[in-house]
Amino acid sequence: KKYGMPGMRYVFSLVAFLGCFVNLALRVNINVAIVAMVNNSAVYSTHENVTSHECSEHPEFFSNSSFLKIQPREGEFAWTPQIQGHVLGAFYYGYSVMQVPAGRLSEIYSAKWVFGLGTIASALLSLLTPVVARFDVIALIAIRALQGVAQGVVFPSIHSMLGRWLPDTEKSFLSSAIYCGINLGSVAGMATAGVLCKSDFLGGWPSSFYVTGLAACLWFILWSALVTDTPHSHPCITSKESEYIASNQKISQNVKNGYLSSMPYFLETGFVLVLGFVCDLVVRKGYATLNFTRKFCAGLAGFVPALLFVGVGLAGCNVTLCVAFLMLAVIFGSFCSCGYMLTHLDMSPEYAGTLMGLTNGISSVTGFITPIVVGALTENKQTLGQWYIVFGITVIILVISTTIFILFATTEKQDWALREDDMPILQESIRLSHQDNYESLKHK
Repeated sequence: KKYGMPGMRYVFSLVAFLGCFVNLALRVNINVAIVAMVNNSAVYSTHENVTSHECSEHPEFFSNSSFLKIQPREGEFAWTPQIQGHVLGAFYYGYSVMQVPAGRLSEIYSAKWVFGLGTIASALLSLLTPVVARFDVIALIAIRALQGVAQGVVFPSIHSMLGRWLPDTEKSFLSSAIYCGINLGSVAGMATAGVLCKSDFLGGWPSSFYVTGLAACLWFILWSALVTDTPHSHPCITSKESEYIASNQKISQNVKNGYLSSMPYFLETGFVLVLGFVCDLVVRKGYATLNFTRKFCAGLAGFVPALLFVGVGLAGCNVTLCVAFLMLAVIFGSFCSCGYMLTHLDMSPEYAGTLMGLTNGISSVTGFITPIVVGALTENKQTLGQWYIVFGITVIILVISTTIFILFATTEKQDWALREDDMPILQESIRLSHQDNYESLKHK
């Protein structure tokens, strides 16, 4: 207020939000662009396409909707569905491998530069994608895998920074706001790619890679100029704000150590922001414990989508109901941002990057396993029965994993979570605590 500037934690949150935004745009644009890149007429003239006719091919709800009428262009690559699957899945080969190393790098070195350099590397690889795609598909798969390596450092490093920048009293809301960049980046990445691929700007589909790559480069300039690793090292932060952040973080006193695709992500953004605000409010007012709040949100993120996937199966050929159930499943699934995604910060703000890397690394394996499993179940058998199996497996995984979290998770700071560089803060906290006790006794 003295300098007419917003709190630096809000500046950090805004730039971190934009970082998540551009990273997801870089990741998902190929999901739409590949439709314009591939010459499907050439592919399917030599490959038999066997599908089920249990459901109408043109449901009334969609055939009458001009909103969804997109005229496809025949692309320049005759890639089979199997090759397309490898192009899309290659990202997760590198992504899953980098999760745990990225967490440790963020904690040992500079989380700011791990996040920033990972993003700029992904941006440069995006700019190279059109040239490499025209050179050789194997080279494109390699580029996508390298892009996965670059983005594999992003979320462990930003998670590590959340533990340093966000006070406990605002953690749910600000972290939810930052991670809304994931949802809006998915929306913008897919929607913008769709528009650019239909245009003649910079050759059509290549422009989707150029635009997102350049946007990420501009973001990198902002990140480099406005953000530091810790609030205490920021040149523009006030002493009052720095003290506020430090006094509202856990320091243990135990000195042991496309449109339909993007629509759900757009809708979930508002829900997540409201939920984050409500979670902070109920914990601050003492209406519920932090442990209960985290597990309640995790239950919403796991059990409700499981029920909705059951609904998808029961809906059969009713496309309107299926889309509605899937959109609701994505919205409720996003409540994890106030549930298990924050337990890393609750248990150990200092090692949140490593914990995020470990859990996100395990979960990201599904990025390349899921297409393989779904392909094996539905190849040449596009029937309702096969898709019931796919959704049934999803329901079982959701129920089991959510139950395990609710039974065994904790939000308590762990004894092993204290680093040596926290000792001065701990000692000062103990000294002030003893001083307060002395003053209160003296006044009595």
